[in-house]
Amino acid sequence: MTAEAEIQERRERLLGPMAALSDEQVKQDVRNAFSRLADALDVLSGEQAIWKPEEAEWSAAQVGDHVALATGVMWQRNGPAGEGAGRNGRRLGSAAAVP
Repeated sequence: MTAEAEIQERRERLLGPMAALSDEQVKQDVRNAFSRLADALDVLSGEQAIWKPEEAEWSAAQVGDHVALATGVMWQRNGPAGEGAGRNGRRLGSAAAVP
């Protein structure tokens, strides 16, 4: 398998239905989703952000951190990104984002 064919196979496997989109469209969709997450986290108080429904569950802040870190790693490997920054340059879900 050629390198180009391998890249295309990996793209289809990882992106599923989004594989038909251009790289720029995928990046824009990720930015839009990230922005919606940042908006949702911005309205939470610090107490709300760290509340967990059960001990084994994740808080909203933990989910935000997970997405920010995972997305940052993805973008570092595949191109430019917001690097986990939410609105006002705060990291999503991190302690810095919790008032």
